[in-house]
Amino acid sequence: MMEKDSLWELWEVGKELGVSTVFVTKELIFNYANAVEDYDPIFLNPSDAEKAGFGGIVAPPSFHAQFTYMKWAIGDKGWLSQGTVHVRQELKFRGLVREGDQLFIRVKAGNKFKKNGKKFVELEIIVDNQKKENLCIGKSVFLLPS
Repeated sequence: MMEKDSLWELWEVGKELGVSTVFVTKELIFNYANAVEDYDPIFLNPSDAEKAGFGGIVAPPSFHAQFTYMKWAIGDKGWLSQGTVHVRQELKFRGLVREGDQLFIRVKAGNKFKKNGKKFVELEIIVDNQKKENLCIGKSVFLLPS
């Protein structure tokens, strides 16, 4: 974790910050669907997903958003300073996440800007699967601690 003042000074727009890899299991899909209270049968029941033409259960569209902060989930201190506030997130979904997929979540340093005297940074997110299909692109905006 960087000190709050040096993070702003050292922020390199376009710098790749890391890649997290996630193997998608039925349990991960079930847990996420339950957490967001999306009980569509294609997320929970393999036979319903088969009947709908998906060939097996698929994840809710925002499933991979939870992994954009994977560094914290795996015990790393992360890319941002303690006290940073998540302001907003924009994601464009381009494909389905399926049970058995391996996801590669790449995070880059996006723009940095000041607004009303406060400092903001963006993280750019790219999610691909094992077939190199792009499933999602997006960005998250964060307010740095003063």
